[in-house]
Amino acid sequence: MRNITFILLVFTIISCKTIKTLGDYGVLDKRHICSNENYNTGDLILKIGDYELIFDYKDFEKELESYERETLTDYLKIIRNIYSNQNNSITIYKINEQYIINGTEVKLDQKLGIDISLDILYKSEKFHLVNSKNIKCMDYEHWYPHKQGTIYSKWIIDEKVINEIIFGFID
Repeated sequence: MRNITFILLVFTIISCKTIKTLGDYGVLDKRHICSNENYNTGDLILKIGDYELIFDYKDFEKELESYERETLTDYLKIIRNIYSNQNNSITIYKINEQYIINGTEVKLDQKLGIDISLDILYKSEKFHLVNSKNIKCMDYEHWYPHKQGTIYSKWIIDEKVINEIIFGFID
């Protein structure tokens, strides 16, 4: 009787473990990223809620140019025009997954290039963070599933996601 109880206990423990799906497997890149003082006079400002991230426009342009070469898009000439018309500075507001650049709403098909370019600069610590809470460091997560699921990155401050970028879905 004792052996049967033990076997039932082991069987119950084994059968109750969580079942993993294809979406549970992938590569999670987690980093702790700190604000870089070298970018505090940058000419591209990204405003998300109470936070301002200052980037160098030339770094942004280089990343966007690289994206456009791979995808054969041409949004960079519009960005360059906005940059030169606004005294060589750009302010980007991110409101509800939508970008507004110096008062101009970004089209959905052009948003991905901006997302990818800003994400690369953020991950590379090529920004300066301005905020009222004197926060200097944040967390970064990038998820890339092996077989299926959503590809995304998250910018996290004080355990709160301030920016989530969804890059696509793998079937």
